[in-house]
Amino acid sequence: MSEKWLFRNGFLFVRFLLPGLLIFLMLACEGEYKQNKYLGRIPSIEKKYHAMIMELVEGVEQTGDLAATLPLIERFDQIEMSWDHAINQEVRINRFDKPIPVEAPEGLPLEVHDAVVEQVVRGTLVLKFRVTTLEAVAANSGLMLVYEAIDHKGRVLPNTRSIANNFDQTDKAAGTAWELFGYWETPSIIELEDLDRIRVIRIDG
Repeated sequence: MSEKWLFRNGFLFVRFLLPGLLIFLMLACEGEYKQNKYLGRIPSIEKKYHAMIMELVEGVEQTGDLAATLPLIERFDQIEMSWDHAINQEVRINRFDKPIPVEAPEGLPLEVHDAVVEQVVRGTLVLKFRVTTLEAVAANSGLMLVYEAIDHKGRVLPNTRSIANNFDQTDKAAGTAWELFGYWETPSIIELEDLDRIRVIRIDG
């Protein structure tokens, strides 16, 4: 067996087969993911890969040797590819069509019915809040709904406060069905394994 043959086939393994093998091994561990009744395994997937990325970032920061850093950067790319694959696979098998209950204080200019998942990609989860206006809303009101995630014991899940809005430039009469859009990013999504409902804190604007 020649050195040239070993070099060529070793290169092919590292370049083409190793990334696929890493994806296979990572996906083989998906049974460890926690299932949420609204978001499926998305929070657990984000949590797992985010932790892996943070570990690599720490490794890059601690080493001052460029030669030692390059393999970490390559590993970073492989993890991101596997992360994308895991999220896309979950999106394919989970319709995310179960409405998330929303609780809101009295006296708001909107009745908030529920929220549904509008879109999921790596690092971002978009929510659509279905609402009805209880009073007229001007096109330039800049209305924003401030919300956070709650678990089944009524505890606020950390890092989940966010806002939802809609830049539709038309006046809304009282009684109009409307939609507001908000989102969570990775630092919030990783906290959503125990999501039970959403709480509206206030409406600004």
